[in-house]
Amino acid sequence: MNRAVVFLVKRDEIVGLGQFGIDACEGVADSSVRNLRIPRGEDSLFRRVIESQLPVKMKPDDSGWNRYLLSQLGGSAPAEVFLGPIISEGKVVAVLYGDNLPGTAPVGDTDALEIFLSQAGLAMEKALLVRRLKERSFSEET
Repeated sequence: MNRAVVFLVKRDEIVGLGQFGIDACEGVADSSVRNLRIPRGEDSLFRRVIESQLPVKMKPDDSGWNRYLLSQLGGSAPAEVFLGPIISEGKVVAVLYGDNLPGTAPVGDTDALEIFLSQAGLAMEKALLVRRLKERSFSEET
């Protein structure tokens, strides 16, 4: 994929976290992505991947929030997008969005990337567990 954005999935909204490949002046793309906010309950590209907890490749439809997202990412509609969930403690906590703009090719094979995303979720769960155990141990000592 030529471009990718990581989105944090919060209770009420989906928020841009970081990116690569978004064509804008230096620093402006990062700031624009961090200012992206999409209501979680609204119809958007993210809804399907959050509900199913499965990666998807699809052509974006012309819904309002999809138009907003694509306009914030440069305005063009890609031939296909990839959305991969990062799951921790049974919930989608982040989503990786990717496309091939400015090219026109569909997204290629994502099997290795999907494995990486599942491993990232497991690593997050392990880190949370370790932190909780340390907090519990600290509170029992005091």
